[in-house]
Amino acid sequence: MINFVKRSEICCYKMSFGYVVGEMKEVWEEVVKFDVGGVCSEMLDVYSCGMVWLSDVLGMDLYVVDNKNVRGWKERWDWWKVWLGDKGYEFKAEYMRYGANYNRKEKRDRVLKMAEADRYDGLW
Repeated sequence: MINFVKRSEICCYKMSFGYVVGEMKEVWEEVVKFDVGGVCSEMLDVYSCGMVWLSDVLGMDLYVVDNKNVRGWKERWDWWKVWLGDKGYEFKAEYMRYGANYNRKEKRDRVLKMAEADRYDGLW
């Protein structure tokens, strides 16, 4: 069974066509190395990033076929939701615009700072 996920649930920043082309170049690099697994992985990148780009160009929240890459993006968002929730904050997609790699301390610090700023209600 094929599952789909909305673009808005996996990516919050605008995807440039240049980024998609960069993914296409990575496919070619894997072809040159005769790495079938690498080609398959990079093709998923091209598809997933291409669908996000197309969604942006059309101004529509298109559905993307759920795949390994999309699940990875979604897993990161889920981690952020739990992490922020444990700290008393609400997750917002725009927090991911500088990257969603939660293993990097500077990204966790940046997201926490944005969440704190959003929670400020002007009373203190």
